[in-house]
Amino acid sequence: MEEHLDKTTVNVDALLKSNYRAFLFVVHRSYGTLLLHCTRKAKKGPHYQLPGGHVDEADFLIDDVRSRRSREEILVAACRMAAARELFEETGIHITDPLARIQPKTLRRVYVPQNESDALPCEYKKRLFFSLEITDEDFPKNGDAMPMSGSTVVDVDVDGTVARLKLSHEHSGFVFDNDMGNISKRLKKHSGGACSIAVDLILTNHEQL
Repeated sequence: MEEHLDKTTVNVDALLKSNYRAFLFVVHRSYGTLLLHCTRKAKKGPHYQLPGGHVDEADFLIDDVRSRRSREEILVAACRMAAARELFEETGIHITDPLARIQPKTLRRVYVPQNESDALPCEYKKRLFFSLEITDEDFPKNGDAMPMSGSTVVDVDVDGTVARLKLSHEHSGFVFDNDMGNISKRLKKHSGGACSIAVDLILTNHEQL
């Protein structure tokens, strides 16, 4: 059974030094999984990414995160907040209740933690993975503010429906993909291949994104 620690004993500084990252499988039931096209990193060349990125100190300081009692609960909650923040910055999709809508994505069925530093069921090499189901109502609207300076409105036709995102300067386009094998291939260059491996682990469990 997990030991619930007093929140004052959880070393947030140590969590920050571990350089955790949070990534999202953003899934639309009709269109598939959202992949962002990155053309701004010369060393990697054009490649696809999942929305997400580094967990910042501010993500740990949110009241709904600080109220958690165990290291695991604080880490997962902070990563959820980080994933929601990164999603908005990168796409303009604003999730008002990330702790309710963004759920940890299990990468392995068997999880027997030996100590608090063990990888979580949704974790691979300091990267935590989450799922978020969206609908057309979640796409940014014309009157919505730009999430960041330099963001660009990009419309893509998806099966006859226009999907709109407000992309950060890091991304030039996006696609939705329903084929998990193809998604894994497209993510090979993202985050050292960790996102591709996460998809493969989910496939091994015979599950869907």
